[in-house]
Amino acid sequence: MPEELVEIGSYAFASCPSLRITNFGHKITTIGSSAFTSSIAVSSLTFGDSVIEIGDYAFSSYLTPYSSPAGLGLKTIMIGRGIKKIGPHAFDSRNSSNTNFETIHTIELQVQEDSVNHAPWGAVKAEIKWL
Repeated sequence: MPEELVEIGSYAFASCPSLRITNFGHKITTIGSSAFTSSIAVSSLTFGDSVIEIGDYAFSSYLTPYSSPAGLGLKTIMIGRGIKKIGPHAFDSRNSSNTNFETIHTIELQVQEDSVNHAPWGAVKAEIKWL
């Protein structure tokens, strides 16, 4: 991603299951709703201190009988000190019968416990670590 990028808009990379992001840059402040829905093919994501908002369903993964299991590899999410808001379903993972299939094991936040509302943001089986 370009270093000068400050916002990733809603649906910007939705349904791109082969997308592999390794660097979000140091200036991104906002990740829009459904920005990466059914798109992440990596095992961990790290957001720097510049990210203050992650939109609803931003990294959610949904499976239908016709889709591939995109997003199944996401296991760890690390979020920096700048985060103020995470959408209630930002990391939600379900299949077409509304069964949770999530593989996210850990969400680490470098902020005070319960300082960001709606935990666990759809990742119902994840361990939340407030660092």
